[in-house]
Amino acid sequence: MIWKVSFLYLSMFFLSRYSYIASHHISTTAAVIALVVFPLFVISLVGFSYYQLVIKRKKKLKRFLAEAQQTDQYWNESIINSRIIEVYKQIQVAWNSGKVVILRGFVTENFVRIYGNSIANGATINFDPEVLELLKIEVEILGIMNYKINDYDRFSALIKIDGKDAVIYHFERFANQWILDGIQIDVSFNGKTVPPVFRER
Repeated sequence: MIWKVSFLYLSMFFLSRYSYIASHHISTTAAVIALVVFPLFVISLVGFSYYQLVIKRKKKLKRFLAEAQQTDQYWNESIINSRIIEVYKQIQVAWNSGKVVILRGFVTENFVRIYGNSIANGATINFDPEVLELLKIEVEILGIMNYKINDYDRFSALIKIDGKDAVIYHFERFANQWILDGIQIDVSFNGKTVPPVFRER
């Protein structure tokens, strides 16, 4: 979103500056400064600000995870990553077999309400679950919500398959287990809230 706003601003800036220069016969040096140097400065400033926000957010996420796992093993990043992959594979097996029942303990009731019918009608002929073991599954935790009451805990993670296909999984905690509550296909966050990084003190 920030790049779209910047592009729109620069487009308007170029048009206005070009019209001004053309009508006022500005010198070549001044024109270069007006049309090149200043826009480059604006682009650099916007890029640096965005970079700072991203890096700051990632550092905050890492710090919160490190602090949380000191007193709660379920916030251990390795355990979380293993659980994400386990749930991902179970979802694939269910979707290709049409067996919603095998998702018990892996997903919320809300997930079944939303996706149950699609899963039940999505059986694939001759699906081989062993194919899942050949996939390169990469996981990145995007946001966490760590509450004093464990069953309120949430986190979101980006999953990449073989370095290309990507999806975001939204997990919640129930009875000291991470279970899937929702799937987000759009990973660009256009019109969506970026997963929060939060802890309750």
